[in-house]
Amino acid sequence: MKFICSIVLLVISLAFARCTDKEKTIDVFESDVFCEVFPQIVDSIFIDKRTMLPPMLPSQIHDANSKFPIDETIDYQNYKPDHIKKFDSIKNTDSTFLIVVEAKQRLQSSPFIRNINRFNNKRFVYKLVSEFNNYENILSSTAGIVRLSPIKFDEYKINGILNVEFIYDPKAGNAFNIKIKQVNNKWVITKIEITGIY
Repeated sequence: MKFICSIVLLVISLAFARCTDKEKTIDVFESDVFCEVFPQIVDSIFIDKRTMLPPMLPSQIHDANSKFPIDETIDYQNYKPDHIKKFDSIKNTDSTFLIVVEAKQRLQSSPFIRNINRFNNKRFVYKLVSEFNNYENILSSTAGIVRLSPIKFDEYKINGILNVEFIYDPKAGNAFNIKIKQVNNKWVITKIEITGIY
């Protein structure tokens, strides 16, 4: 009886060890993939909140069916309010943006996340959400928060999909499904779907 119990325990231990090794392998593989696609993701979904236009006033709107009278002194075809002129000038300047990265689930312990500052460049500087004491005040001092989910791979590990959010204001942001694929030994984004606007 003791011999049988020993065999059972040995089998369970080996199975657990294999599962643990498999999880480690997945974590390392996922981390390597993130290192390739993360800069692509940020470049694709980033919004400079300084250039977000406020809603137009009724007096700025005119079309053939408009109930607002035409102001003959305004060239509606080429009309640009002052704030649009200001934002056009912002787009033409070189700025460095502080992006906060928030990881979900197993990604929180990923080597990719632990070394997030390796992706710093002239345009983007990255910090983890854990580096801030007050979560509510993050958006007032940064360009936004990028939330990343783990990647779901197919069985051959040549296709993947992940959920990403970019929050640039307490009441504004976008959610995405991002599909990636390994092409010529490099991971690239193949499709970005907007799944939420808030």
